[in-house]
Amino acid sequence: MEKNKPKISISISREHAESQPEIEEIFEGFDAHINADYMRFSAESLPMQVFIFLSSAFVGGAAWDLLKFAIKKLYKKFPKSIITIRDTDGVMYTIKLDLKINIVVVPDRIKEFNHIKTLDDLIKHLESKKDEK
Repeated sequence: MEKNKPKISISISREHAESQPEIEEIFEGFDAHINADYMRFSAESLPMQVFIFLSSAFVGGAAWDLLKFAIKKLYKKFPKSIITIRDTDGVMYTIKLDLKINIVVVPDRIKEFNHIKTLDDLIKHLESKKDEK
């Protein structure tokens, strides 16, 4: 069963290292490497930053539903978090509490991503990129 878990890597802000066990519990359905190594120049009062790195080994299908569920659970537990997904091309997508997306990309490329408004749109986009390869 362990081999069938989708692979991801998660980094949370160093100031929130004490939350790592809770993050591990939320993402228990994944083969996840989780660390509290994300360093930023900030005060501890800022919200937790969570980066989810999708590897090329991330499998789609039901794994997307599992990821969506984990993100919702993460926001329920840590509502002020900032959650960002980074795909295998290095493009970052910040997911809001309502599962809408902000794309973090150089301005020259923003038109490529105009169709991505929600997490579901992002999933379709990433799945289509995978199909192209």
